Amino acid sequence: MGIIGVARRYQSQVIFALRMTVGGTMLLTGLSKLQHPYEFLSALYGYELFGPEGAILLALCVPWLEIVVGVSLLSGLLHGGAFLVATLLGAAFVFSQAHVLYNGIETACGCLLGAKESPVGPLTIAESTLFLSASLLGSIASITDTPPGLPFAVAASESGIQSAPRS
Repeated sequence: MGIIGVARRYQSQVIFALRMTVGGTMLLTGLSKLQHPYEFLSALYGYELFGPEGAILLALCVPWLEIVVGVSLLSGLLHGGAFLVATLLGAAFVFSQAHVLYNGIETACGCLLGAKESPVGPLTIAESTLFLSASLLGSIASITDTPPGLPFAVAASESGIQSAPRS
């Protein structure tokens, strides 16, 4: 059995592991930002990417978005879309940290507040890139794992209609 066969065989276990990892990370970081809103706002200002209004808007929205995505991934509810949002957030994190590093700006990461905060550097970019990779892998795996016509199959099963087995 080749690597493709192995990947297909363990696809649901991989998706589950990615859901737990990415979802737990999103929930944890979202909750830490909600518990320390001013530290998060300060970290956003430190990135020098956003004006005052943009930083305040992000400080209000990002923690809740992370929490919703985390809960969605942990529960398995709409996990394909949640992986996509996590991927977009991960790309934004990597871009923002690369901007800070490239421009020589010294600021805190703003990732996990309340703990000893790490300054943005190669290690935080590597962590964010790993998060982005896991989210992207989860997005791709979720797309290829979804059976065709899934919403119709769910509606049919709720109405008592039996669907043909997948071959």
